[in-house]
Formats: sequence, C-alpha cells, structure tokens
Amino acid sequence: MSPTALVESIYADSLRAVLDIPVYTGQSATQLIQKDSFVVVSCDECRRLAGHFFQATLAILLRTHALDQGTSDHSSSWSMISSALEAPPADPAIRGHFRSDTTKDIDENFLTTRENLIVGFAEGD
Repeated sequence: MSPTALVESIYADSLRAVLDIPVYTGQSATQLIQKDSFVVVSCDECRRLAGHFFQATLAILLRTHALDQGTSDHSSSWSMISSALEAPPADPAIRGHFRSDTTKDIDENFLTTRENLIVGFAEGD
C-alpha cells in the first residue's frame, strides 16, 4: 500500500468507528451519492522525511446536501468528527498530527466543512 493510501485508510477507518455516515478515502473509486452526507479523507500531499518516515497533509471534508439535511445535522456530524480528531488514531504507524485550519462553506445545495491536518507517520512499522 502506498504511503498516501495508508494514511487515508487509517484516518477513514478511525472516523468510520464513530460516524453513522459514509466515510470515503480520496483514492476511492466509489460513486458518491449526492443527496446524502458523507466524509472524504484525502491526502493532498505526502513527502518522505527520512527512511520510512513521512509527513502528510490530510484533508477531512464533510459534505451535507443542504436540501435534504439541515445545518443541525451537519453541525452534529462535524462535532463528532472534531471530537474524533482531538487525538491521532490509535495506529502504530501514526506518530502524531497537528490540526492546522478549518474552513466552512455554504452554497445553495451543499454545506461543507473541511479541516486540514499535518500528520507524521511511519510506513512499515
């Protein structure tokens, strides 16, 4: 498994354990259902620091269809995600993360919240 796929998978599995909405990885080929809320965990950048140690920029995106679910549903889901991200996943490959910034957006159809993380991890441990 590539380092990018590894870090996406670890965080997606961690979020699946606490959410009752679908969680996908950025490398997933799954067709996203437009009317449902979902989370996408995507690795925007992954670079090798030394040996088997990496630093990844990871994005956690919650998207809610504004016509089918309200802002309270979106806020409730984001609250669970935010709580889950208070600490890194309990996986030996993850060495720590830093929550760098959060953005919220609303348009006529969708509510979105995105948080970026800087993740340190080791491949092959």
